[in-house]
Amino acid sequence: MISDLELLKVLLDNTNNAIKSAYLLFAPKDQIQSLDNYYRIAVTENRIQELSTPKHTVFLIDPSAETICEAEDSYIYNTVIKSANANYSGIGYVDFYNESGSYIEWTVSAPYEGTAILNFRYVNGSTDNRPMEIEVNGNVLGILDFNTTGDWTTLKSQTITADLNKGTNTIRVTSKATDGSPNIDYLGITMVRSTPYIYGDLNGDKLVNSIDFALLKIYLLGYSKEFPYEYGIKSADLNRNGEVDSIDFAILRSFLLGIIKAIPVGAT
Repeated sequence: MISDLELLKVLLDNTNNAIKSAYLLFAPKDQIQSLDNYYRIAVTENRIQELSTPKHTVFLIDPSAETICEAEDSYIYNTVIKSANANYSGIGYVDFYNESGSYIEWTVSAPYEGTAILNFRYVNGSTDNRPMEIEVNGNVLGILDFNTTGDWTTLKSQTITADLNKGTNTIRVTSKATDGSPNIDYLGITMVRSTPYIYGDLNGDKLVNSIDFALLKIYLLGYSKEFPYEYGIKSADLNRNGEVDSIDFAILRSFLLGIIKAIPVGAT
């Protein structure tokens, strides 16, 4: 346990006494276990440029309950971790600077591919709605207005649904205003359903058999431009590389012959 650590260490330039870099620690000292828990802030020309955690958490999503992903344990850019206002969870919340482009990015691991509810717990004590861009795995889902909560201690939720991949996903919320953003306490993630299709089922009959094999062959030969099922393209992508090709044909053949036991490739 570190007991005598200063909460603020500023490195001064010996020539002009200007701040060149700083390290800020926002967690209470009795919660600090190691240097890996420090939050770092870079200061250039007396202006804060970036704040991030040296090691951010990969959150494992519970398939049966909401998973709480604290904002202070994520990767953060041009933001600051604070604990001045009450009612936050964890050790604090993330406060955005008045600058468009500041963001929080969570890295999460989903137990399966499917749809999730993203619940952003926030506070906005200003009188204005504050827009934030929501991005999942590099794809922008849209802009959400984080409405006023009346003060800086009353928390509310803003939600959006998103499709998550099995395994690692990134979820980013980015400020789109220059006059302030909401304070973010945490991101809650609830898986609501698994993939709405069965890999290899190209006609939607819930079976994977020789009919699907024939449909895939016809598609690859160019006799058909689509499958008789709205999820046909996705369910035919058996190696999940974004394309339907001869490799998927070989995988389906091997599955039907019993050479491989599960599809898509990598499933258990």
